[in-house]
Amino acid sequence: MFNLFGGKKGDTLTTIKSDANELRTQIHRIQKEFSTVLESKGRATKDERTSIVTTSLEAFNKIDSFLYQVDKRT
Repeated sequence: MFNLFGGKKGDTLTTIKSDANELRTQIHRIQKEFSTVLESKGRATKDERTSIVTTSLEAFNKIDSFLYQVDKRT
C-alpha cells in the first residue's frame, strides 16, 4: 500500500485509486464492527475491545498517511 513514489508517473493516479479503495474497504469493515458492538446486548471482552481499537487506529494512521501523500503529490 502507498506506493506513490515507487511506480511510473503515469501510474500515480492508478495507485492513488487503488490505495483509496483499500482504505475504503478497511473503513467499511471497521464500521461493521462498530455496528455489531452497538447492536450487541452483551458486553465486549477486553480482547474484542482491544482488537477493534487497534484496527481502528491502524486504519486512521493509514488514512492520515494516504491523505498526506496525496496532498504532497498534488
